[in-house]
Amino acid sequence: MKTDYKPYCKLAELSIICMFFFISCSATSPKKTEGAPPIHTKTIKVYADQSAINGDVSLYLPEIKKASNILYFFHGDAGNSESWHGFSSILKPLADNYGIAIASVSFGPKWFIVLSEEQNPYHILNTDFTENIMPQIESYISIEPLNRIVCGFSMGGYNAAQLAYHSPELFSQVIMISPSILPIYPYDSDETISEYITISERKLGSLKQTLRKLILGRSRIESSINYVLSFQKKRFPTESAWDKNNMLKYVLTTKRNYPSTYISSGIHDINAFFDGNEKLYRKLLEYGTDVTFIPINGGHLSRDEESLRDFIISHLH
Repeated sequence: MKTDYKPYCKLAELSIICMFFFISCSATSPKKTEGAPPIHTKTIKVYADQSAINGDVSLYLPEIKKASNILYFFHGDAGNSESWHGFSSILKPLADNYGIAIASVSFGPKWFIVLSEEQNPYHILNTDFTENIMPQIESYISIEPLNRIVCGFSMGGYNAAQLAYHSPELFSQVIMISPSILPIYPYDSDETISEYITISERKLGSLKQTLRKLILGRSRIESSINYVLSFQKKRFPTESAWDKNNMLKYVLTTKRNYPSTYISSGIHDINAFFDGNEKLYRKLLEYGTDVTFIPINGGHLSRDEESLRDFIISHLH
């Protein structure tokens, strides 16, 4: 009797795929690093009058020079007011040497700055932030700041742009590190979204992603894009609500004097934000905005500390 080896071959093939998949995963796991020395900050509570919610601020006052500038820092998805410590190796020396107070703001792990009233406990109106939150924070530095900088990473980068681009007269700099900006929108057609996912998979495809798709039926790239789009749809449950708060669409259709802008973006970001970041950069460049775009040979949240430091220093008034 002839033995049918096909099922065994399939099983062996799947085992090899799984082995490579898990080796690939472990090979790219982040390494543990030694903790940075403690940073002495003041924790303050702020209240958003119009939005009716409380927020936390981790406020760092410079140790060498008296604060004459302020940098508002916005964290990414699932972060908090202490998340700026991950950037302290660059921000703290700048703060101490150039008199920059750092105010790291949080209204919850997934909060948004919005332009229209939406029923969500984690939405802060743009006007609420500029008219109520900022004066509460700036009362701690005793003088009108010479420069206001707003800085954020990932989701916080989107918030930074939303705030600064709708109130450009209040900010001298906006800094975005891997901002969560896709060139497609949650209410685009299924065909448009599917096409962008396919293009992104071709650009960002790797052995790890190919194996993941074979095993799980979808790549992490597809999962990441769908996560962002579904999150946006959940927060803005109608197309008109999204359109009112779509920062990228606003910039693409509105020419004005935007603040000096720094954008850094990982070319291999599996969230596929690079194309959206580049699209924003090209439109700002077309408008004549003072804009710096730093493509980085890395993934999400990759950063170039030297160019970021140079940008901040060279744009202080």
